[in-house]
Amino acid sequence: MPDLQKWGSQEFRLSLAPNGNNNDLKCTLGGTTHTFGTFGMGYQHVALTFQQTGRT
Repeated sequence: MPDLQKWGSQEFRLSLAPNGNNNDLKCTLGGTTHTFGTFGMGYQHVALTFQQTGRT
């Protein structure tokens, strides 16, 4: 499990979870985990952009 980081007051984690011969890219922010999909072999860089859609 990767180290938990802080992003402002939110906890942030980016991880690859094994899924057969591939990996699932998972992002956890503020206790909510989103799976972005299955990554095959050969990726060297991943870029994510977060956009706020409303206030809570």
